[in-house]
Amino acid sequence: MKHIKKLNFLVLVFTLMAPIFFVSCATEQEVITKDIAEKKLYDQAQRRLKSNNYVSAILTLETLEKRFPFGKYAEQAQIELVYAYYKSVNYEQAILAAERFISLQPRHHNVD
Repeated sequence: MKHIKKLNFLVLVFTLMAPIFFVSCATEQEVITKDIAEKKLYDQAQRRLKSNNYVSAILTLETLEKRFPFGKYAEQAQIELVYAYYKSVNYEQAILAAERFISLQPRHHNVD
């Protein structure tokens, strides 16, 4: 009888501790991905564009643009978003991204 109570107690403890352990691991990974540098995000987007993974490239480019709106790669990310939307057959978003780029960078040499 004593062993059954110990076993029940251990099962209860494990059941309560397992979700806490998994949540803490997930939180650690999120912190790591939130701290990705601008260059790494840009390189990741380039790899995804080259491998024709346009949906993932869009997510990466949008993240890059949101985290570093005045960064070194912000303008290029805006241009590549137009391309990625177009290649992913999301023409409406491509047009909106192009119009946004033109309104933000009217004198950019790639506006045409």
